[in-house]
Amino acid sequence: VKQAGINFGAPGDRRAENGTLWLDFPSVGGQSPDLEVMISNPKYERFRHHALKVKEPLPENGLNWVAASGIINPEKITIALKQREKQPQPDGIPIAGVEDDAEEDSHGEVKLHSSDLELGLDGGDPQVVALRFSNIPLSAIDELESATIQFTVDETGKSPSHLKIQAEDSANAKPFLETKQNLSARKRTQAAVEWSTPPWLKAGANGPEQTTPDLTPLLKEILQKQNWKPGNSICFLFTGTGTRIAKSYKGAKSGSARLILKTRTQGSPEKTSLAQTEEKISQNRYTIKLTFTEPDESIKPGQRRFRVRLQGETVLDSLDIIQEAGESMRCLVKEFSGIPVNDFIEIEFESIAGSETPPVISGIEVIHENGE
Repeated sequence: VKQAGINFGAPGDRRAENGTLWLDFPSVGGQSPDLEVMISNPKYERFRHHALKVKEPLPENGLNWVAASGIINPEKITIALKQREKQPQPDGIPIAGVEDDAEEDSHGEVKLHSSDLELGLDGGDPQVVALRFSNIPLSAIDELESATIQFTVDETGKSPSHLKIQAEDSANAKPFLETKQNLSARKRTQAAVEWSTPPWLKAGANGPEQTTPDLTPLLKEILQKQNWKPGNSICFLFTGTGTRIAKSYKGAKSGSARLILKTRTQGSPEKTSLAQTEEKISQNRYTIKLTFTEPDESIKPGQRRFRVRLQGETVLDSLDIIQEAGESMRCLVKEFSGIPVNDFIEIEFESIAGSETPPVISGIEVIHENGE
């Protein structure tokens, strides 16, 4: 998020002349952009007045219509500047379609639309199970820390099982076809990974017991191929003894296998990670403007005083809105520049000892200073 405003208690969204889109919170409906705002005190109260009732702002660039509403006693407000999906998808690269997981029986018959995947034996019959993952985002110079495949249990099984995992020896594996020996005829990598699979005791489980050992040796062999490039596909082939029954692809939410890749930054991981984090925070500096108004016309100076902390640092030690603004119902804006922000902005409000009424705030505007 580069520039946005949160207008507490407002009747809807509104764009200011400087380009800031002010979002109402709590949202009264409509197609507001998704910006996550959290208020720690579930018992906070709202107020709202007509904007014409709000007097000239201090300073002059304040917005009366922002100050016309607000919340009382929020305690702490957290704004997530890095937007997240409402329903995060599991980690890893998913199976993309029905042509990307398949079984081949001992007679060479290939089945794409299987209701599940029997790893090892299917009713005592040995078979090949193949998984194809597309759009692999790795180049030959990427340093893999680990590569695993995560399964989800379709049916339980606890008898001994031992699987051998290889990759197809191809720089860009093709989708599977229901033609004879389409899986077993594929050339395989010299490298292989052995997996003595633990018991699978609960349907729907997808934890460590359903995760393969590290498959990095297989991927390294593929990534070094002359025609490999990021975005290509990799196929893994499973054979072995015993049986473990995993969910197959039957749609994006079917619980089919996922390839989980973790890369290591070149050089010292610890030092590089720290340097990158410090650089990221130093680059992400924001100007933050807090809009206040005293909504209670009976309040006198000294009756509502509070401390404001921004990112854990005190920025207003004893704010008395009516004392600074000169009267109630006048917009008061406090601006803070160069505030380092990673993913969240946290603003805390604390009543000063002896204050008779809790803190209030009308709006928060955030503007990224780097202009990127």
